[in-house]
Amino acid sequence: MIILAPGATGKMSPASLQRPLPVETIKDAKVLICQLETPTEASREALRIAKANGVTTIWNAAPGKGDLPLEMFRLADILCINETEAEIITGVPNVETLEQAKLATAKLVADFGAKAVIITLGSEGALLWDHVKTEYHDIKTPNLGTVVDSTGAGDCFVGTLAHCLAQGDPLTAATQKAVRNASFSVLSKGTQTSYPHTIIAQ
Repeated sequence: MIILAPGATGKMSPASLQRPLPVETIKDAKVLICQLETPTEASREALRIAKANGVTTIWNAAPGKGDLPLEMFRLADILCINETEAEIITGVPNVETLEQAKLATAKLVADFGAKAVIITLGSEGALLWDHVKTEYHDIKTPNLGTVVDSTGAGDCFVGTLAHCLAQGDPLTAATQKAVRNASFSVLSKGTQTSYPHTIIAQ
């Protein structure tokens, strides 16, 4: 179970991101992650600042919402969503299967202007669309043990992905490592407490 209490996060605005400290912090970053637990306009402004300064952008469009600004899909170097969010955003049903995930990805690219797309598929791993190589990668979940608690696995995935990209890993390798770390995180209870402190080996 996850309880969301936005607090100060809910008060973020484009104006708050135009102050010197957040602008310089984003400019100095290697990777920026945005999501939808902050106001959409604030996330869009952060993506704009990052793109203008050559920072790699990941948009984890979670929790899923409809009628999102198309500009955000185009500002994100990598769109990362789960199967439920893919259904909400694209309208493609039953994204639990690989074929449906490919249909959703094709729609995200053609209709929304997304570039690289990752759809996480729970126990099935993740589907990556590499827009540079114009190819799909079906990345399977490793069998590391018995699932105890899947809460927070998506955050573990995105955090690992960003870390690996910041370290210079290619997108496919970073996605593979993110799948492994997220798979490890579901083996014990909790969110941050279940996250590995290193990259889980194959």
